[in-house]
Amino acid sequence: MKQDDLAEGIGKEEELCKRWCKARSCSYIKAPTYEDFDFFITKDGMLDHFLEVRTRNVALKDYQDTMIPLRKYNFAMNMLRANYKVYALIEWTDKIGFLELWQRPDAIQLITRKDRNETNPYAMFKISKINIL
Repeated sequence: MKQDDLAEGIGKEEELCKRWCKARSCSYIKAPTYEDFDFFITKDGMLDHFLEVRTRNVALKDYQDTMIPLRKYNFAMNMLRANYKVYALIEWTDKIGFLELWQRPDAIQLITRKDRNETNPYAMFKISKINIL
């Protein structure tokens, strides 16, 4: 991935996070690089929840499910035990929606990403679990 593509992706994630916070009357703090989430979401100066932002270059209507890295799902489960929720805000080419990451995945699959040539476990969620904005 080129540096310019990375910077553009980060800018797009932040714009989506701003929309999320505007709709929910909250604020955000960008998480450090390589965390299992993208933003700390705060209300009244206190941590309220965590937000993972994903952008897809495909249309939601073309798929039956969406994938989230299993490590991010595991992070969500750990935070739920500490009484914090983790959401995944996802932009497809045709829709924007969010997933409550404390839901049980419909499947766990090993997937090799073509752009990285790496195989990792992913939590698979049916599209019916997506809340469309």
